[in-house]
Amino acid sequence: MARELRFAVGDQQRLRSSVWRMWGNRGDLYVAARSSAGVGKFSFHASGVWRLASVSNDPRSAMDRWTRPAATEDGIVRVLMIMVPDYDVPDPMQDRRPTDKPLILISGPARGTKTMLFTLLAPRAFTKAHIEALPSPSPLTVHDHILLERETAWLISYSLPLLPAETAYIDRNVSTTRINIPHGIALDQVYSAAFLLQKDDGHTPLFYDVQLGRGNIFINEPA
Repeated sequence: MARELRFAVGDQQRLRSSVWRMWGNRGDLYVAARSSAGVGKFSFHASGVWRLASVSNDPRSAMDRWTRPAATEDGIVRVLMIMVPDYDVPDPMQDRRPTDKPLILISGPARGTKTMLFTLLAPRAFTKAHIEALPSPSPLTVHDHILLERETAWLISYSLPLLPAETAYIDRNVSTTRINIPHGIALDQVYSAAFLLQKDDGHTPLFYDVQLGRGNIFINEPA
């Protein structure tokens, strides 16, 4: 069984998203984007305490904390949503594929759409057929799963139209985002994305994973 999954939106020519990692430890589930893994990760604990916290060897207060939502009538708990929109910037800064680990490549958004990635928790008895039969606003794809002590974490995706209001929201954030990097760091070693966190129902985090461009990168000159 898989102990961890690495996944990204794109194809062999171009990644459209961060490279994400999802892994389990007994009954707990963790998710982080490689480009922000040194800053924070999601922890979905079996205790029902779910949090987003910075990564550190020392205990840190959570940047956000909430309670596990109730399961739907289908027995599903929505854990995390990641939206990768059809959105282009000049000179996009692409993440790098891992060279020593398998990577699940998920089809990128067609013109005027968004690729929606979902992490779901389901009872261990659920099979791929159960997940494929779940209600969905468009045809869904089941990519893989991780077995936890009492549940299974599933990775699925589907495509939806990108709304004008969403594009305007992304425009505002991308145009005002500034990433400062140390002097001497080669730009081809940098990947940046605008991680815009919302909660659609008060419980399920929604990340806008949007590539930034070289125009968002500023090099700190030496003193």
